[in-house]
Amino acid sequence: ASDTAETDVEMGRRLIGVDTESHGGVPWSIQVSLEPRTAIMVLMRNKSAVKEVAANLNARLACGYELTFHNAPADIPILESIGVKCEGRYRDSMSELYHLGSFLRLGLKIASFRVLGRRRQSWDEVVGGASRAALIAWLWEAGGVAESWRTENLRFHKKTGKSIKPEVVK
Repeated sequence: ASDTAETDVEMGRRLIGVDTESHGGVPWSIQVSLEPRTAIMVLMRNKSAVKEVAANLNARLACGYELTFHNAPADIPILESIGVKCEGRYRDSMSELYHLGSFLRLGLKIASFRVLGRRRQSWDEVVGGASRAALIAWLWEAGGVAESWRTENLRFHKKTGKSIKPEVVK
C-alpha cells in the first residue's frame, strides 16, 4: 500500500494495494493491503484462502474500491484467473511514474526512494528474522545443528538509494 493512502482516504478514495508473485511463470502468492503498513499474503496453493480473497476483493470493488498495482500487466491476469473482476477499476504506480516523466521502469522500492524520499524494507528485512528462526528451530528438531548462522543487514546509499556492501551480523 502506498504512503499516500491516508491522503487518498481523506479525498474519498478507497484503495486496495495488491501484488502477486510468480516463480517460473507459475503464480505463487497474492498480497493484499487495505491499510498502510498492513497486509496479508496467501499462497496460491491454498485454494480456499484464494477463493476468500477473490470474493472479498470483488465485494469491495462492487462498493467502489479501487485496486492499486505496481506493474498491473503482471498482476491483473493472475487476479482474473482466480475470479477477481478488475474491469479497469485500478491504478498502476509504474504507469503513473512513467507519465510523471520517469521514463525508466522503476521497481517499487527505488521509485519510492526517488519520488517520495522514503526507503522501503527489503523482503529479507521484513521476513528474514522470522524465517531464520523457523529454519533454525526446524534444524534443531530434525537433529541438525545451526550454530553459526550468518546474517547480513542490507544497506543503501542515502542519496542514490543503490545497495552498498551489507553489514555482516553474527
